[in-house]
Amino acid sequence: EQGISLREVLTEFDRDIDEHTTLVAHNLDFDKHIILAEIAHLGDLDLVRKVLAMPEYCTMKKSVNVAKIKKSRGGYKFPRLSELFYHFHGREFQNAHNAQADVDACVKCYQKLTGLK
Repeated sequence: EQGISLREVLTEFDRDIDEHTTLVAHNLDFDKHIILAEIAHLGDLDLVRKVLAMPEYCTMKKSVNVAKIKKSRGGYKFPRLSELFYHFHGREFQNAHNAQADVDACVKCYQKLTGLK
């Protein structure tokens, strides 16, 4: 009822990836699978190839040995985005599981992990 069509979203996504060098997400494998399925469903194979060719950075995987959240059977678990944000900022982030809030939190965690500002 509200919002924009998937085709419009993917057109904007295509423009965004033309302006950026790395695909970044928390649990990138999951997000990438969903995005690629939707792009393929619309038949945009050029965009599929473009996404597959991009360098990737998964904040969830890259932060295992940074957040150091112990698993019950030893080792460290993949931190949830909220746990990683708390690790870096000492506070919860507002509106978790709201798309824009999650993006903002992921960006802040990515910046901490990579030393970028």
